[in-house]
Formats: sequence, C-alpha cells, structure tokens
Amino acid sequence: MTAEPKNSQRLNRTDWIEAAMRLLVEDGPEALRVDRLCVALGVTKGSFYWHFAGRDALIEAMAADWAERRPGEAIDEAATRNTPKERLQLLSLSFWRDDIVRYDAAMRAWGIAEQRVRAAVEATDRQIVRFIEAQFEAMGHEAAEARARARILFYSGVGVSAAPYLIDRKDTAALARMSALLLEA
Repeated sequence: MTAEPKNSQRLNRTDWIEAAMRLLVEDGPEALRVDRLCVALGVTKGSFYWHFAGRDALIEAMAADWAERRPGEAIDEAATRNTPKERLQLLSLSFWRDDIVRYDAAMRAWGIAEQRVRAAVEATDRQIVRFIEAQFEAMGHEAAEARARARILFYSGVGVSAAPYLIDRKDTAALARMSALLLEA
C-alpha cells in the first residue's frame, strides 16, 4: 500500500460508505463509480484506493455496513424506551422516517440484482424481526402470535419503503394511529 493521499486524511471508510449510499439513493447503483464518488467528495482517486481495493470492495463495505450498523441503530434507539410497547411504537414510527425510507428502498431495489446487498438486507430484516418478536413476547403474546404480529409490523414498514408517497409525514395523528393499530392487543 502506498502512502495515504493528502486529501483523504479528512475522510475515513465511513465517509466513503455514506457518500456512496447518498449516490445510490439519488442515482441508483449504476452511479456507484469511483470517479463519480471522488467528484462528489472533492478528492482524488488515490484517496478512494487508500480505503478500498476497488469498486467491489466498496460494495462489500456498503453491504457490511448495512447489515452491521443499520439495524443496530434502529434497535438501539428503540431500546431507549421503557416498555416493549413503547419500543415498538418508536420502531414503527422510525420505519416512516424519510432518511430510513429512502435508504431502505434503495438497498432493497439494489438487492434484487446484487447478491451481496441482498444478503445484507436479509440479515438486517431478520435482526429487526427478531427484536420485534421479542417485544411482542415481552408484552405477553405466545411465540406464534408474536411471530405473526412481528411480521405484520415489519411488512407494514417495508411497504412504506415501496410506496412512501402514500404517507403524509405531517399528519402525525394518522401516523400515531397507524402505529397504535399495529400494536393493539
């Protein structure tokens, strides 16, 4: 490996991954080119190659980041609430946040053609569904009922990624009611 390029001292792997995710959301996976990322970040290709062996390494890093960090952030945020129901309410509302919806939709669409991304999305989904199941069980539901409810809640969130235009994020009363309906006994 050569000496680190001067410009890249301010960038780390996470910066590159985040920039790639933004580019993915804005222009799709075909836009994930080294030259395009370098222009977006205002750095040289040498900076990119300091952090990644090539585009494939970036794709693998994006998939790993999605699988490792994204569900952890959502679950950690939900876990700050005191009761299982409050955790699920917060998690269900987070499914409708613009930042989550856009990235989720982009990763799911890309995962149709890109196996590494599909595996990351599946791992993330499983982790979140397990967390949701555990909350329903903590609320007193039997395992089979908790599994069914977890999937209904989760699939409603995935549906938002597929059709975000049907959600009026300014109508907080409707969002709260939707969340409540999903969590009713």
